[in-house]
Amino acid sequence: MPILNYTTSIDPHRTVGEIQRLLATKGATGILTEYAGGEPSSLAFQISSGGQQLRYRLPCRAKAVHAILLREYRAGKVERRFTSEQHAMKVAWRIVKDWIEAQLALVESGLADTAEVFMPYQLVEGDQTMYEVMQQRLLVGPTDAD
Repeated sequence: MPILNYTTSIDPHRTVGEIQRLLATKGATGILTEYAGGEPSSLAFQISSGGQQLRYRLPCRAKAVHAILLREYRAGKVERRFTSEQHAMKVAWRIVKDWIEAQLALVESGLADTAEVFMPYQLVEGDQTMYEVMQQRLLVGPTDAD
């Protein structure tokens, strides 16, 4: 089965707008779109959880999606027209949107809270996410002083 949303034709800028609207309706008090080469590359937002304003940054890793689409094309799972970098950007942003919708549904239904579902993307040390900090510390490992 091919990657989710591989047939989308929806422009990434439109999808980012849909995500911004979704986050705003669920309590985000600030949303920033970051760009690379004129295309959206990540969304940063802040939202209240437990009486605190928490900040998050959600990346859109379109290059990873592009690699998967190319692999799926070589395996005969998708047509060549779905393998461009621009198409991968469309697919990647639709996947991010679907993921955010699912996470917010967990919050809305009481199955999880906001901080819990977005935790890996919480900005904790400057502009680094919790996941990035954790990844660096695991890769470095304990020091001799520990």
